[in-house]
Amino acid sequence: MSKDLFFQIAEPISGRTITRLVMEARRRNCHVIVGFAERNEDTHVLYNTAVAWGLMGVLAVYRKRHLPSYGVFDEYRYFGIGKGDIPVININGHKVGIAICYDAFYPEVSRTMMLKGAEVHVYISAAPDMSRLHFETFMVARALENVAYTVYVNTVGAI
Repeated sequence: MSKDLFFQIAEPISGRTITRLVMEARRRNCHVIVGFAERNEDTHVLYNTAVAWGLMGVLAVYRKRHLPSYGVFDEYRYFGIGKGDIPVININGHKVGIAICYDAFYPEVSRTMMLKGAEVHVYISAAPDMSRLHFETFMVARALENVAYTVYVNTVGAI
């Protein structure tokens, strides 16, 4: 619920936060997928973005395409709509698709991952507790529809 703070905290992919996280992933020899408020370097539009990286640096960038616009959810006021490809990356020999939160409500996102060969569909999120049952239901549905593993990772703790 960062609201107007997004305009202050958003950074480009090449910004300080992602650069430090990439260096840490290299140091620890691991792959990482993280979400953040991205400020596009060319257009200055803000996006709700997931970035995946590994030893070779950034592997994929995904900008959330389905922005909720009801109740306390007003992402459309802050973020641009992501366009382009839904990334599927190779992590240790496994094809992994990446999307964000509310995108799980739309079966075409997971279907696209499956058609691109993704065995695992990862959805990162920062949803409130009241959404838990929805996401548990949709993760099972997406897994069954696409004969794939689904991973849903929500935030932990409070700031």
